[in-house]
Amino acid sequence: MLKVIKNTDYYQVVTVDDIQMFTPDDLVNIKLPNDIDHRKGTIINGRMPIWVFCHISHLCHPSLWVATNDPRLGGAVVCQTHTSTKNLGDIIILQD
Repeated sequence: MLKVIKNTDYYQVVTVDDIQMFTPDDLVNIKLPNDIDHRKGTIINGRMPIWVFCHISHLCHPSLWVATNDPRLGGAVVCQTHTSTKNLGDIIILQD
């Protein structure tokens, strides 16, 4: 259901692997991929209901920081942080 589509030394991008219709019953089956490295930042990407995003954000909580991709801003906005190197609201420019 979720997969890592980009992995750098600094962060990883997690996305829904395909367009899906979610139901609330799906929440119990949404798990992070096994290759998540919580020692880096995690960017959540993709279109999904807000309640799915909230659940994924909760699952990513152990990560150094968590951000959500916003293409309109050209990057991802930090919405959780556990480090002094990233502040809430910081924009992470996605590397190509």
